[in-house]
Amino acid sequence: MKIMPIKKFFLLLLPFAVLLVQACSEPQEAPTAPQNEVDVHGAGWMNPSSANFHGKVLAQQNYNSEGCRECHGNQYDGGIVKSSCKACHTTFPHPEGWLSSGGATFHGKVLAGQNYRLTECAACHGTQFDGGTSGVSCRTCHATYPHAEGWLDPSSATFHGALLAAQNYDAQECQACHGTDLSGGTSGVSCKKCHASYPHPDNFVAGPASHFVFLRDNSYDLNSCKSCHGQDYSVVKESTSCLTCHAQQGGPEACNLCHGNASGDATVLINAAPPEGLDGETLPTEPAVGAHTAHFNFFDFLSTEQVCQECHVVPNNFFAPTHIDGNNRVEPALSGPLANFVTEGGSRVPNGSYDANANTCANTYCHGNWGLRRSQSSNDFIFTAEVMTGNSAAPNWVTPGSVACGSCHGLPPTGHVEHSLSSCTICHQGVIDAFGEITDKTKHINGKVNVFGMEYPMY
Repeated sequence: MKIMPIKKFFLLLLPFAVLLVQACSEPQEAPTAPQNEVDVHGAGWMNPSSANFHGKVLAQQNYNSEGCRECHGNQYDGGIVKSSCKACHTTFPHPEGWLSSGGATFHGKVLAGQNYRLTECAACHGTQFDGGTSGVSCRTCHATYPHAEGWLDPSSATFHGALLAAQNYDAQECQACHGTDLSGGTSGVSCKKCHASYPHPDNFVAGPASHFVFLRDNSYDLNSCKSCHGQDYSVVKESTSCLTCHAQQGGPEACNLCHGNASGDATVLINAAPPEGLDGETLPTEPAVGAHTAHFNFFDFLSTEQVCQECHVVPNNFFAPTHIDGNNRVEPALSGPLANFVTEGGSRVPNGSYDANANTCANTYCHGNWGLRRSQSSNDFIFTAEVMTGNSAAPNWVTPGSVACGSCHGLPPTGHVEHSLSSCTICHQGVIDAFGEITDKTKHINGKVNVFGMEYPMY
């Protein structure tokens, strides 16, 4: 066999190599794209007014979104098409657990996390949340949320108080978001932020957390009661009104309801005087009670209002500015005519005061802050000094017996001729007897000098 020389072989191969290089180096046209690209979504897919709007299409198939997952992924976050449904609506398709209050994806928690922004909900459920393009009303499950406009306006037909009244104050729907005790729940918003006393707890009528305790701890804010029960407390709520129990004149505003004899006639003022005190105090050794009874017993010839006015500014109604100041303890004014009676020719002007820490009153006429001038007296022979004076005592309000005959003025007073107590009746007949007992209280601590059967101004 004859073999071709190597040189001749390469010479024959060269033309083929040239042709091959030329073929590979010639410009090539790119393949043309299909002239009719297929859009899986029909026209109007993103237009809410279109019959082909994707929200309407989903609604027609009862929101079965399995077909969406094939392209957009099981979590609708892009899938093979790299286009996330959540780019437009972050809360739909709703994740598993959307309706389970115990889950992290519960819609109530999601809303709370975005400060209850409802625009995304409105996109599908409508601006009134009554269905919208979804055909599913949010109110199917919770009729009162999302809250309507005017929800916080008492004059609005959609005011939440009026709505609750219409359903006999059934707060179950409120509890669904605000918690069983309405202190926040999944909403994080406590109903008690605006009205601390409602909804009322189970033991609100009586018990350690009763409405009385609540009112005491909140400066007796009866206006909060009026917001539901009406200006006269007669509006029936949950089968009752405030007047069901508080039937006396004045209802919850009756003076004797908080202090005094609550079972007595509210129109009789003395029934408003302790005992009892605000916290049920009954003993005279307690500041709320003290010497109230002793004062009323002595001044029984005066009206109750006159006696009260000696120490207190008597309010003309429950909401008077001088009535309640927040500390649940009275500050005696000691501004009555007897407490401040001026003597000693106008130069001795009492300035009554009360020390709440020591429970003592001082500087009042009725407890001896008075003076009589010899120069102005028709009976100057009885004086041993130019001015006869009382002791200006400071009796203790919670110590029974801290004031006795001889406490407010000496026996006899300073500047008076000395004599025994049994002889007072010689000059002051009809005022005191031989045993030192006052026989006519209208002539004692009355701003007058009653002597020898006559009555003189107290100069």
